[in-house]
Amino acid sequence: MFGEASRQIVKNIERMQSEFGEAIAVVAYNLDFDGYRYLKTYAPVIHEFVGGSMQVEWVREIEFDEDIVRRCLDFVTDAALRLEGG
Repeated sequence: MFGEASRQIVKNIERMQSEFGEAIAVVAYNLDFDGYRYLKTYAPVIHEFVGGSMQVEWVREIEFDEDIVRRCLDFVTDAALRLEGG
């Protein structure tokens, strides 16, 4: 019924919905959106496999930049504190 192009369109829409959902949650919890963007941009992707093993994949070539690390850590810390405080 669906051709390959149709399946790809549906897959892309699902991916966009997921990403927009995350961004909306960040705004709804009044979190630092720039910090969220830094974390999404520079953090590795973690793949979890059946059985509990994990693999880290760095999707971007990064150089150590203290400002990027600080902004990512600040976002994670702030988000954890705000979400814990509820």
